[in-house]
Amino acid sequence: MIKDKWIEKSRNYEETTKEMQILIRKIIAKRNSISKLDIDLKMQKQELKNYEKRIDITQKKINVENARLEELESKLQDKFSEFQNLESNLDSTKGA
Repeated sequence: MIKDKWIEKSRNYEETTKEMQILIRKIIAKRNSISKLDIDLKMQKQELKNYEKRIDITQKKINVENARLEELESKLQDKFSEFQNLESNLDSTKGA
């Protein structure tokens, strides 16, 4: 009877040990998986920072080009006004 109890306890111990080993392997696999995901996340965050820098640089270039465009449009408007004045003066000279 006592021998049977010890045999049963021994079997229970072996089963529990096997289950623990399985659980430990699963935990290790999950930790490795999480570690890989963490590395991927860090890489993606760095890529995002790089894209954000590129976007900022492009936005600055756009701002500079817009300022140049506004300057050229203003010059064109001044030249157009000057042309209209010359044309008006020419017309009044012809009429005189």
